[in-house]
Amino acid sequence: MQTLLREFFQRHHPAPRVSAVTAEDSLLLTGLLDSTLMLDLVAFLEQRLQVSIPDQDLVPENFESFSAIGHYLQSRGCAAP
Repeated sequence: MQTLLREFFQRHHPAPRVSAVTAEDSLLLTGLLDSTLMLDLVAFLEQRLQVSIPDQDLVPENFESFSAIGHYLQSRGCAAP
């Protein structure tokens, strides 16, 4: 799952910046994720993983880090690509 997420973020940020982020680092505090990019991320995940992410799940806890996103997606029944 981390590979897929890093692929997405490298489209929007320099690769070295994304590579420096660990699975537990806050995507919000590092500036990799903001409210606008979160909508793009959700659309990307829905398309690539064939999952529906309801609006009520768009909370910082679910998208705080690569690890949090992975756990959230697993809870939605998604397997790592």
